[in-house]
Amino acid sequence: MLGRIRQHMRENIVDVPNYTCLETMDRIVSTPGGQVGFRERLRVEVLVAKHAELFAWPGSTDFTDAVGDWIGSGAIGTGNFWTDLHNLFVGSGATARYAGEASAGVESLYRFDFRVPSLSSQYTLTIAGKTATTAYSGSFWIKENSLDLVRLDTRADDIPPDLDCLEERSSVTYGRVKLGGEERLLASTSELEIVNRAGYRSHNTVVFSGCRHYGAVSAVSFDDEPAAPTTRRASRSDLKLPADLTLMLKLDWPITSEESAAGDEITAVLDKPVKSGDVRLEKGTRVLGRIRRLEQHSKTQRPVTMVALEFYAIDSPNGRMKIKARLTGPKGVPTETVNTLNGPQFTSGTEGLDIVDDGAGSGVGRFQVPGKSLHLGRGFRTVWKTE
Repeated sequence: MLGRIRQHMRENIVDVPNYTCLETMDRIVSTPGGQVGFRERLRVEVLVAKHAELFAWPGSTDFTDAVGDWIGSGAIGTGNFWTDLHNLFVGSGATARYAGEASAGVESLYRFDFRVPSLSSQYTLTIAGKTATTAYSGSFWIKENSLDLVRLDTRADDIPPDLDCLEERSSVTYGRVKLGGEERLLASTSELEIVNRAGYRSHNTVVFSGCRHYGAVSAVSFDDEPAAPTTRRASRSDLKLPADLTLMLKLDWPITSEESAAGDEITAVLDKPVKSGDVRLEKGTRVLGRIRRLEQHSKTQRPVTMVALEFYAIDSPNGRMKIKARLTGPKGVPTETVNTLNGPQFTSGTEGLDIVDDGAGSGVGRFQVPGKSLHLGRGFRTVWKTE
């Protein structure tokens, strides 16, 4: 029976066409006492091509394998699509044994337990910049009738003592998706949990959606993405805004901790016209951007949400202009008291952005908003200066 299962799985994971899926990740870090200190939602596109997993921001075609560079704290995992299945069912390193029957609803399942020793393992952990390959073990469940994989649980074994990781385990569920005219077995959800040696727990939950065949001329978009709809316009590499122009922007779509995620595309409009040399941009001109961070930090007495925004293009009458800008405001004005013959006179101040990083050089401006939840409504203003 195990031989039949391996053959069935090989047929499902070998020669799979290139495809992309949208990953929506919810990442949490909790203290040893169970208090949630960090929370973030992140959306990325994953491209599975030639048995490699590459990542890009939604709507982008600039794929990379360095997804870890996009995150702050918390756990993140790869290998759900091809690597884990290939190591288990195609490679020769895993030993498996039948562990009985189970059920899921009306379906009967076979359970198998497995182990892969460190000498045959390709299971890697990266913690705080340090990487180690470990042995691993776990269980998988197979449908009795179709021999399809339903769930795969893994845990790292023999973790080196110099790696700041006490436990690591993951669970992936699988389902049928139509790709290139035929159904394929793909990951649908996954969970990853890492506990460090101080007892801090990082939990990462991922939902995969919008999986589709990816070709050289594919234009990938996802109808369920909550960002504002955008109309693609041809971009010209010779169009670029000059430096030191002030852009006063108003959000054209709300950003909230309940619905938005890092990776979502956003749009804003110019609140004031821009004129410099031959450049003429009217009030209301649309500016394209992206949420780069949306992190809730609540382990301190002053909970805050860290927001990072990037605006990268303007829809000008002559085509799409590339921009890079740093966040400069709005800056707050303190309340002032002036003593006059009629007594003290007060001038009311205004609140400004609590800017953490203006994004000089990177184009990604970060600021803090106090409170356990975030709502930046339509019309929320920010000020940027081009570089």
